[in-house]
Amino acid sequence: MRSDGQSGGGGEAAVPAKPEGAKLPFTKSLGVPGPVKAGLPITFTLAVTNDGLIDITSIPMRDIYNPAALDYLSADPPPTSVDEAAGVVRWQNLVESAGLEALEPGETIVVEIVFRALRDIRETTNRAEVSDAKDEFGNSIAAQEAEVPIQIIDDGQPTATATEEPQTTTTVTVVATSTPEEEVEEERDEENEEERATAGRRRQARQCQLLLASGRAQR
Repeated sequence: MRSDGQSGGGGEAAVPAKPEGAKLPFTKSLGVPGPVKAGLPITFTLAVTNDGLIDITSIPMRDIYNPAALDYLSADPPPTSVDEAAGVVRWQNLVESAGLEALEPGETIVVEIVFRALRDIRETTNRAEVSDAKDEFGNSIAAQEAEVPIQIIDDGQPTATATEEPQTTTTVTVVATSTPEEEVEEERDEENEEERATAGRRRQARQCQLLLASGRAQR
């Protein structure tokens, strides 16, 4: 039997060579490098790549975090389970969670996990690991692990949030005012009205006197 799997002259049956095993490079990074302010969201990005020559059909993955420092918010693709007390986010099979039948050679699955930073802490580590992954022939793939140290700060200032400014209503009251010329005209009109009224009363009194005088003369 030759090493290339071909039969020699002895009539032995050919045995196919074992396919080359899959390779699974695994990386993890922080969305925004540097310290994170307490109360704000923090995003981690994980990337799993098939760097081999055959399909990968099963990729169990866990993300392990410090629940005293981080509060789990969401992940895409969605995990199979989340144990917030223990600080473990679990994907039973990342291939299926991503909606794939297999991770083909050269393909990458990207996972985003979002947490909220809880409190001031000098340093804590967020770790992710892939173990017991298998290729299409059922061969196990070497476990992979990646971790990212983070620092959370609390400067004592409240986290800025968007607020609506109160709407104000302005009421304008218009008051009519007279100019000095108009006031003089009004005073003149009032004086003229008084003079006309006085003249009318005098005419009425004069007519009464004339009527009385006429009546006396007829007697």
